[in-house]
Amino acid sequence: MDCNASIVEGTRTTITKFPPGGIGFDWAFLVPCTWLMVGISLDGWVHNHIPALETFFTPWHGVLYSGYLAIAVFLLVALARKHRRGSSWQQALPAGYGLSLFGARREQISGRAKASMISPSQRCYRNSGKPGVPFPVSR
Repeated sequence: MDCNASIVEGTRTTITKFPPGGIGFDWAFLVPCTWLMVGISLDGWVHNHIPALETFFTPWHGVLYSGYLAIAVFLLVALARKHRRGSSWQQALPAGYGLSLFGARREQISGRAKASMISPSQRCYRNSGKPGVPFPVSR
């Protein structure tokens, strides 16, 4: 039985046909996913080891959110390429990757909402009072 069919009451019926992703697609998708995981680990480490750092805009957040962006771009490029070759929008990504695209879109919406709720004082590092300075500044 191929991956595009199922057995229903002893007869073979086709459910949907998704393009095969293949091992190359899976390994390529692992690159932006690893980028995201490194960003999550860096950001978590920094927040646990530098307690004076209580702001949203940090270089470590940049690694984290650019990982989300890399995933979204990867999936959108794959979606557009398959659609341009004749697949419908719903079936352009390999099976299982549509949920990843949905998650990337959800993160974009929630990230923008979170960024819009941050006050100007939260954009500064707590000890320096200056935006973009990741450590206390002696005066």
